[in-house]
Amino acid sequence: VEIGDTYAMSALHASEPHVKATSVLQAVAQMQYASAEQRLALARDAVERNDLRAAEAHVRRVVALRGSVKDIDELAYIRMLLRNFSEAEELYRLLAEMQPGPMVHFALAGALHGKGDLAGAIAEMREGLRLSPDDAQMQARLELWLQHSGAPAGLPETV
Repeated sequence: VEIGDTYAMSALHASEPHVKATSVLQAVAQMQYASAEQRLALARDAVERNDLRAAEAHVRRVVALRGSVKDIDELAYIRMLLRNFSEAEELYRLLAEMQPGPMVHFALAGALHGKGDLAGAIAEMREGLRLSPDDAQMQARLELWLQHSGAPAGLPETV
């Protein structure tokens, strides 16, 4: 909650004492959600302008306001665009704990690859394929990385 929002809610409660605390809390939550959505729009605009630092600042604030899986993923994506692969890796690892799925492993593999950790990237891509064995994009990326690692061509029998 922004400080001005707190004062506004206090004034509302003072002027209308019959308003229950739950109503005030719901209003604050709605204001936080609206503020987060506005900041996400500003962040996307900043990305389009290639002002990645501004985008990162907006999304960091969104994560502070809501902290949803979607918001953390957005911040990790911007960190990837900024080539801050270690920070992106941390966020993708957090997402893997919060909501595991093949796309989180795919993104984490990208962050590891960006850091130069090809073995880690291959391991994460294999985990993503274990969860989604028919994903052609993950299969192609894994095949390419296996070729670069010097591993035998072709996917292993068990991914």
